[in-house]
Amino acid sequence: MSARKYNNEIINHKAVNQLRHGMRQIWREKENFGKSVAAWRLYKELKKILGSSRLPPPDYVPARLANNAMLLKRRLRDLDQAREVGNDRLADKIVQEFDNIEAFERLYGSEIDDFKRLYDGPDANFAPQAEANVRVAEADTRSKARNSLQEGGGAGGGQCKTGGGGECQGYDEEGKYIGPGGGGKKTSKIDPKTGKHTIPITREEAAKMIEVAKTWQGVSYKLNGPNSSKEGGADCSGSIYKIFNEAGLPVEYSNAGQFGSNPHWVPLQKGEQPQIGDIVEMKDKNGGWHVVILTRDDVQATNNVLHASFSKGEFSWSSLKYFTEFQITGYHRYHR
Repeated sequence: MSARKYNNEIINHKAVNQLRHGMRQIWREKENFGKSVAAWRLYKELKKILGSSRLPPPDYVPARLANNAMLLKRRLRDLDQAREVGNDRLADKIVQEFDNIEAFERLYGSEIDDFKRLYDGPDANFAPQAEANVRVAEADTRSKARNSLQEGGGAGGGQCKTGGGGECQGYDEEGKYIGPGGGGKKTSKIDPKTGKHTIPITREEAAKMIEVAKTWQGVSYKLNGPNSSKEGGADCSGSIYKIFNEAGLPVEYSNAGQFGSNPHWVPLQKGEQPQIGDIVEMKDKNGGWHVVILTRDDVQATNNVLHASFSKGEFSWSSLKYFTEFQITGYHRYHR
């Protein structure tokens, strides 16, 4: 784990420690009622630290821990009921919670992943070694946060650091090494006004990414989100997240319907034509979101998208023109 910075936003380490403490409580509870109480206590404590405007839905953390999207659907039912009775205040609150998922996942998602790795396996039941690992990780996080602040907030988009041999080294917006910054290599750049990356994917890079996507054909459909994998199954947004990173195009995870708020996904403007490698975002009449990868420039062509298909139960080819039950809400192009 390391301190992360995103658009000048650094993780709150008090929230990190409270999150881990709350996850321990949730993990210890065996009954559903006990888990619910532990989750609400965690939600209440995080609200004190982060404020209500920064929180995801109350069931978000236990849903992530259990890889169970049905928990979040309960809150969506609350939203439908609030709209039916005209309770606009409650409806707006629930919508805000879901809008906050991406920011919360961006800043605290790796803490949840690390926790699952330690406790959802051979080190479960709070083995002493696992507890020691958590303490070491917490100390490492605090130390790296201090170093990041002393260096001016960590490696930002496209920041250049001098390596041992004196050459300029390129780092992405999370401080992840992406190779030498010199020699004509494109490094990450962010528009300070929009918060979006500015260097678009090339057609060659898009073609390479499509080849990676083809290797996912036949992967079973499963609501795994950022934990999607070829072995464990994948959903639409999770498969795209993994495919682009596997193709050497680093990007943070975004839920379907929230690609527009991800700095790497830049929506096409009026007059721009879709092309290979673009992400097509769509929504059905029930409010369900879906995302697919465009594999050809021609949006009317046959077999021109790859995606994790719920109806087929696997990652496979489809034709965009046959998604008649969906309304396309936008095309997004990857930028570094």
